[in-house]
Amino acid sequence: MEGWRAINHEDLSQIIENLQKQLNELVKQKGSLTDCAVLNVSQELDRYIVESQRRILESRKESIPFSSTFHQNPGKVGTSDTMKRS
Repeated sequence: MEGWRAINHEDLSQIIENLQKQLNELVKQKGSLTDCAVLNVSQELDRYIVESQRRILESRKESIPFSSTFHQNPGKVGTSDTMKRS
């Protein structure tokens, strides 16, 4: 969807919350999870949830320092010395 960057985190959360309420009301009204209106709102909600999760993962990647045993000692990881069987 175009324009994701224009939506801040708080607005995105509010949109998700509103769509969840709308979806619940529609299901009550229509009495079916397969009604076209229910499916349309559900799919729209899915797109916003996926975008929210993508942002969360992106922010976690940015906050994790790039260092690990593998990167510090690349010759030690996966060698026969570290992978001996008991």
